[in-house]
Amino acid sequence: MMAGRLEGKVALITGGRSGIGQATVELFIAEGARPNTRNRRYRNTAGLHLCNEPAARLGRVRHTLRDARDEGARTRRHYQQRQRGGGHTHMGEYLYSIAKAGVVHATRMAGMELGPFGISVNSISPGAIATPIFFGGSVTSSRLDPDDAKAKLAKVIENLANAHPLRRSGLPRDITAAALFLASDEGAFINCHERVVDGGMTAGGRTSYD
Repeated sequence: MMAGRLEGKVALITGGRSGIGQATVELFIAEGARPNTRNRRYRNTAGLHLCNEPAARLGRVRHTLRDARDEGARTRRHYQQRQRGGGHTHMGEYLYSIAKAGVVHATRMAGMELGPFGISVNSISPGAIATPIFFGGSVTSSRLDPDDAKAKLAKVIENLANAHPLRRSGLPRDITAAALFLASDEGAFINCHERVVDGGMTAGGRTSYD
């Protein structure tokens, strides 16, 4: 695999404090990008510390807490470059599924509108990826004893493996690899595309993780 595939590029990453977001920040830095991370505002200082910790450890990240809805215009203004991502699923509450399906359609429409300006728009639809979201999210995970949090994540990985045709759990690195390809010059001719990274769940996986 080539190194420096994102050299000179700026990446806007939401949810960069843990899970897929944090893994994406780490990979994009390793490949030469200058990530901006955005997380929703927290009402307590514990949440604020949790959001800032990955940024401080990674060093190269410009990290602030803002409403992600503001960031499209902000990124265009600062960098003249925009990438969008997302996904959809048949699982979860129906409003969640409707919203994710909307992201897929928005990806196609935005790619059509922005393509003439040399801007490609793609989205990633993850399957069930093993992160702390399955046991309360990153804030809850941070309050657990480290051994307890590790044991819970190991159980999630074991259960998700039973739900996928590949018989292994999806991991953050599986999604970041797809994001890297789409953001790199190798993916420059891909536009209006929903890239499904789900281990085959949409073809016949299970929605029960027990």
